[in-house]
Amino acid sequence: MNTDETSLEDRTFETQIPVQVYQRPAGSAAGSDWQELDAGPGIIHLPAGLEFSVRARNLYDETLIQLISDLNKAPEIISLNLAECRNVTNEGIRHLKALPHLTELNLSSCSLTDSGMDELKPFRHLLHLNLSYCNRITNLGLVKLRNLRNLEYLDLQGCVKINRGGLVKIQRRGLMIHK
Repeated sequence: MNTDETSLEDRTFETQIPVQVYQRPAGSAAGSDWQELDAGPGIIHLPAGLEFSVRARNLYDETLIQLISDLNKAPEIISLNLAECRNVTNEGIRHLKALPHLTELNLSSCSLTDSGMDELKPFRHLLHLNLSYCNRITNLGLVKLRNLRNLEYLDLQGCVKINRGGLVKIQRRGLMIHK
């Protein structure tokens, strides 16, 4: 196998899960707009010089675990959007640690609780985290996010069990919290 073939192989991933894949120039600011690239299931080709986001819908913990296994082969995927995957629980997100290179993670409206926040601790590179409408997370769970020191944006809109007392415990310079 020559170098070009290896490079091409490194820039693909295959999944049997329906996903949408988005792209933007590598090094774009976190939160920048994504442009649609492709959709699966199937083999997804990831052009060089770009970074990628994957959006999956209607996942369960079991299908999330399979998707994580598929994405683990593509470190160019820096953003994962699981918004409104109401059947994704703490058990499913426990497996996200296999993707420590993520810088953006959207878990809005997933079925997460305070104990699930422990599963986010390995994400040292995380810049944007969306937990909006994860309405079973309380101040106790929120405090577990304190060691995500690179986090620049945290969305807690609709998290009805988080109050000002919890927000004060994680507020710091450089972190924008949307509540």
